[in-house]
Amino acid sequence: MKAMRILEMFEPGREEMTLSEMARSMETGPSGIYSILCTLEELGCLARNPDTKRYRLGLKILALASSLIGSLDVRDVAKATLKRLASEHRANSHLAVLFEEEVLYIDTVITAATFVLPEIVGRRAPAYCTALGKALLAHNPEAAERVLSARSLKAWTPRTVTSPEKLRHQFLQIVERGYAVDREEFHEGLVCVAAPIRNYRGSAIAALSMSVSASRLREESLSGFAGAVTDAASEVSRNMGLSDL
Repeated sequence: MKAMRILEMFEPGREEMTLSEMARSMETGPSGIYSILCTLEELGCLARNPDTKRYRLGLKILALASSLIGSLDVRDVAKATLKRLASEHRANSHLAVLFEEEVLYIDTVITAATFVLPEIVGRRAPAYCTALGKALLAHNPEAAERVLSARSLKAWTPRTVTSPEKLRHQFLQIVERGYAVDREEFHEGLVCVAAPIRNYRGSAIAALSMSVSASRLREESLSGFAGAVTDAASEVSRNMGLSDL
């Protein structure tokens, strides 16, 4: 249990930590977790920089994530659509799934250099303040409630919505209109639009998004981007076997 808590502490914006920092987060002394860190390092789940003495996730975690990614047929099915969407609209497009109430990026096509995150494939992000996450949570009520009731929600930017009631209302709107929007809620200056991808049973198994700078969106129509994203998600859903669109 402590080992899992340690691994879960590594998140976007917190990629490296010292032994002391991890101990403080777990409200224990360094000696209380040192042996666990040694074991995780031996297993390849953590890597320690000998110069800075800071730990980060190891290659074993990447291998496990790659195994999960490789098992997801939706990645192969969506690849051509993702590329076309990015090319036609000169925007960055992303594909993600819900993983332990967070967004796990499984593919991306970068055409705009702005706001590019390094090694975004395999990264996880909070679901409640990203368009991809909102699109998935809106169609997964049980996961949404776990996210909204688990703990207080962090404000990543001044625009992040952290009120559970406001988010529940947003989820209802997303289901009604078919797409989700993140207006600078996770990254300042970046707006994302996302729509769910469904399998043959109609279950939302992934989401597809397009991200553009907020300044560009002021010059172009949000409805145009939303229409392109929902059309793309519908196309992938059909290719996944959904027949009642």
